[in-house]
Amino acid sequence: MKRKGVLIVCLLLILVLGVALACRAPTPAAKPTPAPTVTTTATATVTAPPTTVTATPAPAPTVTVTATPATAQPIVVRALRPWPWDVADLTSYREFFKRINDKAEGKLVIKDMGGTEVFPAAEQLEPLRLGKVDLLVTSSGYIAGAFPEINVNMFRFGASDIQLRAAGYFDILDKFARQKLGVAVLGLPYWSQHHMYLAKNPVKSIYDLKGYKLRVVADQQPIVEKIAAAVVIPVGETYSALEKGVVDGIAFPNKGLTDWGFETVLKYRFDPPIILGHSLTVLVNAKFFDALPKELQALMKNTMAEMDKWAEDALIAVTKKEVDMITKLGMKSIRMSDEEWKKTQEWAWEGGFLERLKKMPPESANEIKAIIGKFYPPSPPTGYPTFPAWTP
Repeated sequence: MKRKGVLIVCLLLILVLGVALACRAPTPAAKPTPAPTVTTTATATVTAPPTTVTATPAPAPTVTVTATPATAQPIVVRALRPWPWDVADLTSYREFFKRINDKAEGKLVIKDMGGTEVFPAAEQLEPLRLGKVDLLVTSSGYIAGAFPEINVNMFRFGASDIQLRAAGYFDILDKFARQKLGVAVLGLPYWSQHHMYLAKNPVKSIYDLKGYKLRVVADQQPIVEKIAAAVVIPVGETYSALEKGVVDGIAFPNKGLTDWGFETVLKYRFDPPIILGHSLTVLVNAKFFDALPKELQALMKNTMAEMDKWAEDALIAVTKKEVDMITKLGMKSIRMSDEEWKKTQEWAWEGGFLERLKKMPPESANEIKAIIGKFYPPSPPTGYPTFPAWTP
């Protein structure tokens, strides 16, 4: 009996131990539950995108708010010219170019795009109108067909840029240029006088030029054709024409002879000058100009106004230097009589100025004539650089 009791007790103990072990078994099985802790890792990766999103827009306000003229990109003005960079006719353009780039402090920069290698001289107005370039310095003769109002500038009869600006002439030109072409007139920064020159066979009077052939441009033709054969030849072909005797002389400004080598073949110049005006014009695309900040518009306008007087003084100095040099080569001056010179001015008024007015709308013609007419007839200019007198 005792043995039975012991067996029963042992069985009971084994049963109790089995139940106890069975109750503890789930504990190891519960170890997979750490898998949800992946959500902790997932939470970490989910927090990364908000960091990226908030960082992306941050630079925009920084650039907008803290940008300064020193770090901002300048406005570039693409400029075009009809002649080589270093010719005398572009003296005032080079100075305007320099002054604007110095004064604008990086806010605006004029970039010279080149000359006829970019667009032919007579075709440069169209790219300005279309906005392919922003600024154009040119001769009024190249754009006379599209803008006849500007072509009377050659016949200003000695009026200075300062006088014409004060009289409202520049404002009138600007108005018509905007209406017809979509371009604005900044100014006419130049000073010039045109003379007749001979390579040989000097004459005592302009009336003795009958039978002579003189190279001209359109502005000079109304005067020259009254006393000689006026021949239109491109300036680049003129030296050869003089050298070969195709022409006997030229009508040309009082400066720039050395740019083309003419001083080596010309020997005589008629004085006083037959034209007291010039053709240089600075235009800007009106849409481009009007979109500039007001301060930069004012900078360009005011700097151009400064050039009115500067150009005259500087170009007289340039002319004097050239005249001094050519004098050493033997150039002489043929003096016209007062009657002869007055006649050249009549031809300039009738065949030059008034004929150009006929090609304009009546409104343009009347406004321009009212201003230029104040300066006609002119008095012979004095004090300009000249050569020793030729003695027959």
